[in-house]
Amino acid sequence: MTVQNAASGQALGRLARDDVPFLFDTVAVKPDGSFEHKARQALNFSFDYHGATFGAMCRRVDGRFVVSIGANLGPLPFSAESVRARREIQDLIATSLDEPRLTLAEDQTIHVESEFELAQPASPVVMLTAVTELLLALKPTLERLSEIMTGAGSTAQGTA
Repeated sequence: MTVQNAASGQALGRLARDDVPFLFDTVAVKPDGSFEHKARQALNFSFDYHGATFGAMCRRVDGRFVVSIGANLGPLPFSAESVRARREIQDLIATSLDEPRLTLAEDQTIHVESEFELAQPASPVVMLTAVTELLLALKPTLERLSEIMTGAGSTAQGTA
């Protein structure tokens, strides 16, 4: 076994231990077997939840890791489709003041948005925990929106 292979084997052994924090940084193994962390400046990913595709953009700001998550939840129904559904969705958006918040874009599409800072040290476990907490907080709103939209599809005109 060469010196390079021995150092790589030792480095892999150290990476497999639980006491090495796995951060979002890239990790390089130096020829001497030590680790070199390079700070990742951005991380983007997407996922599906409750019928919507969410996009997450993470960036480093002054040493902090800031996460912005959002999704397009579909169009606001026209009054001709359902006056009741349109009004209920507008009320739901108006009462959405905290994170995560619902907004209505100029093109009349419903969006959900949230921005938060990850606890330090920013790691995949911390990220998954924060996103899970966000989704659990958002779930009742998404379920209510789904109920309203389903009702809008089953009643052509709705009630005034």
